[in-house]
Amino acid sequence: MFVVKPQKLEKTLTWEGFEAVTVSVTYPSLSGRGCFVGRFNRFYRREAGKVLALARKKLYPRAVAALGRALGENAVFRPYTLSATYTVTLCDGGIVSLYRDLYTDTGGAHGSTLRQSESWSGKSGWLLRLEQFFPRGQNYRRLLTGNAIALAAAALAQGTGAFFEDYEKRLRRCFSSCSYYLTSAGIAVYYQQYAVAPYAAGIPTFLYPWEKTAWKQLPDITVL
Repeated sequence: MFVVKPQKLEKTLTWEGFEAVTVSVTYPSLSGRGCFVGRFNRFYRREAGKVLALARKKLYPRAVAALGRALGENAVFRPYTLSATYTVTLCDGGIVSLYRDLYTDTGGAHGSTLRQSESWSGKSGWLLRLEQFFPRGQNYRRLLTGNAIALAAAALAQGTGAFFEDYEKRLRRCFSSCSYYLTSAGIAVYYQQYAVAPYAAGIPTFLYPWEKTAWKQLPDITVL
């Protein structure tokens, strides 16, 4: 059994004494020893560093330009924000699965969120691929997109969801085998903001229950 603990990285980038960009990164780490623990912790330390590099190289120049304009116009400037968080969705049976959200706010009507996810095998110490949860040769892409289309149609019929008119085509076209995480109930497949639905819908996520897979339950990590 692994224990995932949060680590924090915070930085404020300034220009001429004014705050330009605030960066906050909360990233996961495993306690203990071993090859997997070391690989896991190094991976997420690097990812945290990438967020800081993104703030410096991409966001900071834009923030400085906006700050300069605001000062010249005697207007209020709100520092740009880059915030990274994570959520552990499964930590059981030798599997650690989580997703990470990167939120960017540049002072517009609303910010944007980009999601990434990883599922790890504590036995092998490596990332698990989506195809590993399906029999070899099975068209898992068709199964998962078909499931997503059915769930989206049901949500629309019940008035509990909002999707673009061509959501079926978008669900197929925008599917990514990297955009998934694991839960005790099944495989969660998600789509980025605006990919299949308006901003208010957030990040649409569709659960494919273990019962529908050949496993019928959370797989045994020793055979993956």
